[in-house]
Amino acid sequence: MLCVSRILSAFTPIIQGNSRAPSLRKVPLKACRQLNITPVWPIHNALQVRSTHEPGGVIEEANITGNRKILSVKWRNGEFASFHSKWLRFNCLCSKCNDHTSKSWIWPAHQVPLELTLKSMTTTDNGEIHVQWNEEEHEGIITKDHLLQHSYSEENRRRLREETKLQFQTDMTLPEVSWLDVEKCEDALYRWLRNISDKGICLLTDVPAEHHYARKVLSKIGSLTGTLYGDIWDVKLHKNIINAAYGRQALLFHTDLAIYEAQPGIQFLHCLKFDDTLEGGETLFVDLYHIAELFRTDYPEDFRILTEVPFTFTRIHYDRADPVHMILRKPLIRLNDDNRIISVTWHEHELGPPLVNELFARAINEFPYKRSVRLRKGDMICFNNRRLAHSRNAFVGKGERHLQGCYVNSDDFKSKLMYLSHKLDNGRPVCHIGNTDWT
Repeated sequence: MLCVSRILSAFTPIIQGNSRAPSLRKVPLKACRQLNITPVWPIHNALQVRSTHEPGGVIEEANITGNRKILSVKWRNGEFASFHSKWLRFNCLCSKCNDHTSKSWIWPAHQVPLELTLKSMTTTDNGEIHVQWNEEEHEGIITKDHLLQHSYSEENRRRLREETKLQFQTDMTLPEVSWLDVEKCEDALYRWLRNISDKGICLLTDVPAEHHYARKVLSKIGSLTGTLYGDIWDVKLHKNIINAAYGRQALLFHTDLAIYEAQPGIQFLHCLKFDDTLEGGETLFVDLYHIAELFRTDYPEDFRILTEVPFTFTRIHYDRADPVHMILRKPLIRLNDDNRIISVTWHEHELGPPLVNELFARAINEFPYKRSVRLRKGDMICFNNRRLAHSRNAFVGKGERHLQGCYVNSDDFKSKLMYLSHKLDNGRPVCHIGNTDWT
């Protein structure tokens, strides 16, 4: 356990404005909460932007406190929030600090004084807060809506944690949306993406069974993610099998391309043909986050190992048109400062030494809540590759099974979903999508 005096001494320079203050990231955040110290989060690490049309979004009282380094705000609904003087400076919305066309910060950070204390604060009838600092000739402008949207108070952080918490499914009903609706209606597009976000999976039906039609579908979200297999690849029988998926055998549970530092995010498999004469070939899905949380409860020590010990993922294959030599070491599970799971990676086909944790492998394969999907011509199964592991049953018989696969980056997906949420759903937050975001 950390000594309280050591923690306080680490924070004292920051609290007092010392220019040689250590990084807050080097001080355990658990200790911050124990001492009721709030780190000065920059805007880009703040909470998801919330709708401003919320009850209580009116400032009832605002005062300068904390050795003139804190702006304390009381909202009409009785909640309180505190904003550090430096946070206020780097969230100034005036035209000198922000390019309002590109929505970008433009004031050079190195020109901001290392020591900043609040000189004065006034509010205006149009909801603006004007701030002046003792160490700089600058009048900052911040709106009350901006404070409300980006409040990093403990209460607001707790509320967002609850709103973005994954809701695990025990009902294995597969959500469906028709491409005919998505193509012409933003509401259907939002429903499609929201299903992928909330449930991890959604079946898009009525997609024309045309080669590379997936490119048109995914243009509704963003650009395709290129990989060592190209931006669109064919999952069918190949004479030269450079991937286990190109044969008839069963596939083990995995998340695609664990060998990548930026592992593909949202995956799409478009069925061009799946003959009824084939037996087997169903795709199976399990929720790795649900499994990991149960594993944390049942095997806490093994769970700790999975979060701390790096595992090696390898793909070394020279006998192909574009030779591959990829090795990546990382823990299977990553946590944030609240010990919340923010990433789970699993790929038995690519795991090299050391040996995988057998208990976790059993937990995945014995998980009772599995979805089994046999695709039909014109179906496109869409799922979060960072959350769901998938496998395939072996198939036999005469006939053809032909899918085309592709990916969209997790961040592009989340960006589109957040935009639609603000436009259509009052800014409803998005649950964690497995992209290692600490929110």
